[in-house]
Amino acid sequence: MQPAAADDKIYLVMGGSEIHYYISLGWALQNVPLHKTVVPVYIFRPAFDIPMLWKELQPSDNFLINAYRRGRREHVLTSSELHVRICARKKVRAEKLIVENDDVAAGLLDLIVQHQVTTLILSSMIDRYMLEKQAHPSCSIFYLHNGNLISTSASRVAATTLSPFFRESCNTGSGFDVSLLDNLSLENTTSILHDTRFSVVFDHESLNTFKGETASHLNVVGQSQEFHQAFHAKCVEMGIESVFRLDCKNFQKKQWMPIYRWHRVLLFTIRVLEAILTESKQNHISEAVKEPIRLLLNLASKVAKVKKSPEKLFCILNMHGALFDATPILIRVFDAEFVKIEVGGVVAALNESARGMLLELKILVQTYRPQHELTQGSVLTITEFLVKYIKLLVNHTGNLDPILCQGQADDLLNIEGVNLTGRLVSGIIADLESVVQESSSYVAEGLKFLFLVNNTDFVLRQVEESDVRLMVGAQWIKKRHNNIKQYMRDYLSSSWKQVVRPLETATTSSQKRLKNSFLKIFYPTPSPLRSFESALNKACKSQMHWKVCSPVRRVELRTNVIEYVVQAYQAYRDSLEESVRGDLEDLEPNLKSDLFEG
Repeated sequence: MQPAAADDKIYLVMGGSEIHYYISLGWALQNVPLHKTVVPVYIFRPAFDIPMLWKELQPSDNFLINAYRRGRREHVLTSSELHVRICARKKVRAEKLIVENDDVAAGLLDLIVQHQVTTLILSSMIDRYMLEKQAHPSCSIFYLHNGNLISTSASRVAATTLSPFFRESCNTGSGFDVSLLDNLSLENTTSILHDTRFSVVFDHESLNTFKGETASHLNVVGQSQEFHQAFHAKCVEMGIESVFRLDCKNFQKKQWMPIYRWHRVLLFTIRVLEAILTESKQNHISEAVKEPIRLLLNLASKVAKVKKSPEKLFCILNMHGALFDATPILIRVFDAEFVKIEVGGVVAALNESARGMLLELKILVQTYRPQHELTQGSVLTITEFLVKYIKLLVNHTGNLDPILCQGQADDLLNIEGVNLTGRLVSGIIADLESVVQESSSYVAEGLKFLFLVNNTDFVLRQVEESDVRLMVGAQWIKKRHNNIKQYMRDYLSSSWKQVVRPLETATTSSQKRLKNSFLKIFYPTPSPLRSFESALNKACKSQMHWKVCSPVRRVELRTNVIEYVVQAYQAYRDSLEESVRGDLEDLEPNLKSDLFEG
């Protein structure tokens, strides 16, 4: 096997206990792309004493210390060989590397230089600041904690220099999985301030008691038991309760589902506060009532800092929109200075997070390569994902435009459009079309054009059936219709010209046919009809399972194929004598049933 290049190797520093070894290795097996090589790095520090329960053996005990060193070295070697075998069983390429150095940080710096390391992953914070300061700029450093990627060397992951590994590891869970965008809360941009589902709570007869007493008491359960029960029931139903219970110090991926409801929790809480203020006719509320708002703002600031996949952008946009809607009431509950500093800081963090997600999405799209051989020509997973993503972006135009207008978004807006979101959408579509064109080079010639038809038609239909059509304009739509027609013509030419060629060649002047017949006495060849039938059967068999996803396009393509083949077949029949012509079968029924799947 040819040795992997330096850029194709991911160096995983194995630190801590044996259990940490397996946690780090498990993360690598799940996240390192198959075309990369994992290099587990073991830092062996020669022992100068032997720790024991009752004392430490000193360097004077050379024999025992040397034996102890040999034992530890053999243990590291055995562990490394076991880890390489585990990688092999998982079909992940791996090479072990043992570094012997008493100074771990110095050993890693030497490792980076000697092996030209471009991606280094640490399973513990080993002299982090020294490494980031002294390591070669070409090396991107990542940090793991309990099997999670928690941090990166910030100076090494600027948008223009993101390592390919980091781009791939930040991809969506299953590679542009469209199901990640199926959360209904991502699509709903309507303010909960006008949500009728809570009318039963706000119309409750005990609300007056709640309004008056919440302003001065920490606990209203005793005074307004009925309202408290109704309020709690609706909180549980909407998932509001789970958001207040989130632990910001231990923020994990599984907690994202409650986070999707954050904007509803904020606006519901704001509506309660508004009712209290209206009833009490004063702008003072007890600190106990303000506490949920502070918790929500703190949670939002944590969310903005956590590294997220691009599909979580819409959670950020919902948070941004909810804070905008809540600002007038927040100013009444707190004061303008608090809102300017605290709420403004959260909004700025959310804005930066949103722009970072969009830039990350752009990089992921531009570096996308098909993971599997394209044998059927169907719609790419990334096409389905991005079309859904674009439709969600358009739904969130009101929240997205203010974010895009605040600088540092020029890389996202390099195509003209009706507004900032329109420019963003047009840029994403252009990147997607480049991906589709490049991916078509991995497909066989005839199937290539069906692949282009499928992907272009899918995008076009989704655009025409949604508000995205207002963003791209009529000219864009017209051009894609023309592109599809051209792809269909190219498909006919590349896949069926060879099929009808024997018939077209045979449909010649009688003199030429006479000459050919004379030569066939000495050089017998298959008849044109037999050659045609053989080519036709081969083409139908090979294209039986080719995908044409749109039923309309499937019927259209079958009709075009039939017309193309039957025209050549009919011309050949017309060139034959009357007695022979009547024995030829009708091709149309067979062709209709043999071509394409949905």
